[in-house]
Parts: sequence; C-alpha cells; structure tokens
Amino acid sequence: MDATIGHLEVADVLVVGDKIAAVGVNLQADADLIIDGKGKVVLPGFIDTHTHMWNALWRNLELDYLTLTEKVSPHYRPEDSYNAVRMCALEMLNSGITTAHAWEHNVLSPLHADAELQALTDLGIRARYSYGYHHHLPNEQIADLPDILRARREWASDLITVGYASRVNDNDGTGPCGWPSAIAEVREKEWEFARREQLPITHHVTYLTSQPDAYYEVAGPDLLMIHGYHWGEEVWRRLADQGVAMSMSPYTSIWYKSLPPFKAMASAGVITSLSFDSVKISGAADNFRSMLIAKLMDNFSGGEITNKDLLHAATLGGAKALGIDGITGSVTPGKRADLMVVDMRALNMSPRGSVEQALIHSAGPQNVEYVTVDGKFAKFEGQLLVADPEQVVHQAEASLSHLLQASGL
Repeated sequence: MDATIGHLEVADVLVVGDKIAAVGVNLQADADLIIDGKGKVVLPGFIDTHTHMWNALWRNLELDYLTLTEKVSPHYRPEDSYNAVRMCALEMLNSGITTAHAWEHNVLSPLHADAELQALTDLGIRARYSYGYHHHLPNEQIADLPDILRARREWASDLITVGYASRVNDNDGTGPCGWPSAIAEVREKEWEFARREQLPITHHVTYLTSQPDAYYEVAGPDLLMIHGYHWGEEVWRRLADQGVAMSMSPYTSIWYKSLPPFKAMASAGVITSLSFDSVKISGAADNFRSMLIAKLMDNFSGGEITNKDLLHAATLGGAKALGIDGITGSVTPGKRADLMVVDMRALNMSPRGSVEQALIHSAGPQNVEYVTVDGKFAKFEGQLLVADPEQVVHQAEASLSHLLQASGL
C-alpha cells in the first residue's frame, strides 16, 4: 500500500521496536526473530472505520436489530459491555484487523464507557473510541459531553484515541426511523463542543430520505460520515472538497436497500473506507469477506472497482478516514508495525494466481498467520496471544444469558 515502494514480489520487512525500520531486498540486520515468509504475503493490518462492538453479543439471535436494541440495550452491565467489545476486538485481531473504530452508542454510564475502553486496552488493538449515547436518550437532551473529556484524559494513549459519536439528524429528511436522534439545537451544541475540544466527529446517515443539504455547513476534515450511498457524485465531490471521509458498510447497505457505489465515490474524491457497522448483520468481523461482497456489489451496480481499490480502502483508506495515515495503513518505514502475514499456500488459496485476487476472493481469518500491533504480536503462528478465546467466548455467553433473562427474551 506504499505508493513509493510498490508491491514487491520478494522482500524483507525489518521491524525495530514498534516501528517498521526498513523494507527492501536482502536486508542485513541482527534480529531477535526471523520469520520465513516464503509463500506468504506481508501487508498492513486492516482498518475498520465503524463498528458497534457492544452489540456483538447478540449477532446470532433471530430477532431484528432494532427490536434487540430496544429490548436488550438497557440491561447491559459494565461487564457486559466489556465482554462484548473484548470478543469483537479479539475476532478482529484474529482476522488481521489492527485498528478498530469502536462506535459505541450504548453508553449507559461512565462505567460502561470505562469497561469498553478497558477491553480495547486489554487486547492491545489500535482504536478510536467514539463515545456515544444510549438508545433511550431523549432527542432534546444533550449527551454527557464532559465525560467524553474525562474518558479522553484517562484512556487516551499511543493506541487509543477518543472521539464523539453523533446521533441521527432530525433535520435531514430522515423522519422517525427508530434510531436515537437529536433536535437541531442539541446537535448544534454537541458539535460546537466537539469541535472546540478537538474531538473527531462521526455521524450516521440513515435512510434513503436523508438529504445532504443539512451537512454542507457543518462538513469538515474532522467529520467521518457513515453511509450516504444514495447522494450522487455532485454531493460526494462537494463533501470531499470539504475534507469529509466516508465509511462504507457493505452488509448493512443491503439492509438499507442502498448499494454503495465504491468506485464512483472514490472517483469523486471521497476518502473511502470499509466497516462492519454491526456484526449482527455482517455475521463476522472478517474484512476479507467484506472486500469480496463490496466488489460483487460494485460490479452489480455497474462499477469498475479493482482488487487494489478494495485493499486500499481496507488499509490506507481506513487510516486516512481516521486521520492516522501518518502512523499506520501501509508497510512504510517509519510507520508503526501494524502488520499481518497471510499464508498463500493453504488449500483454499491454491493454486496461486494474482495475490490481490486471492486475498479478496479466497482468503479468510484462518489464513492469517501473524498479526502485530505497534510491533507486538497479537497472533503468532496462527494462535492468538492477547487473550484466551475459550475464556472470552465463555464470558460473552454468560453476558448474553444475563441480557436475555433481564429483557425477558
């Protein structure tokens, strides 16, 4: 993903401490560990730009998303928030995702926020934590803005940044939609606060009735917008000119009945990136699968997206969308060592052809052999190191049992 280095058929990657020190052929260095990469591919870790990690607990329940949110979300204890985010983060690391955008909109109390931030910290994943609201927050009530600053003071680190998650806009034509919203006065105060305190803003656009006019005056390079697939090239170009990035969620776009035209948006100058939105809908935190369905969707819509376009959106595009492309997103000397190694010799990856084609059409988490975040191994020789998967699943199941009992489901 480095435009200067390009794609090297044979190369060495030297990691020193938390950084990529060099990329080249036949590098000479005294190393504590040498990984033989024959038949394997080194690439930057994937970057997710918006996932509601807290609701990963109920992805396999048959009730619809809104019903579950309405009934289950009020009964979350802080430990349930922790168990959900930890499970989702571990699944991400397993599939080569080294940066997550934890877009958390069930923050029932400061303790819930702390629990989610603790989970991200414990797993050692790079993350933006977008501090949100909760499902039953009245639209005329301002979110707990001071606690966002408190969370940033206490939790921000080299790996963790804290931002602001904005509610659905009552004034963009959406109308009643079942999602928490905010009246104009509340939204104005919240966005003014976020910008005064230099908190990056992420905002959801929901249904096809949403109109872009409501966003032109507030657009800026600190804004990451979710969805907005139906607006068209003129709107995308105008938002791109204002520095807005967009996060595209292939699976939920089907739910919204609005297929994302990836190539058209990128051609309009939009910084495009990939996200799951909710694993309740995607089923898994698997970016390989997301890239494939995104490609098929774009082809269905008449687009001409390429494998390289999608790999860019999943890595450097995501880094640009989160404002961390100077830190991660490509295998570039000087950047942090957020990397993965994919074994191309497995049965499902054979016989060998185009590397990019294989990564998007054939690869899965089982092919990810090594993952590093900030130079530290999260996955080594196919085994997760940062947590015991069995324990994580056991605690997630205990939380789900509590939530089902408490909600009467």
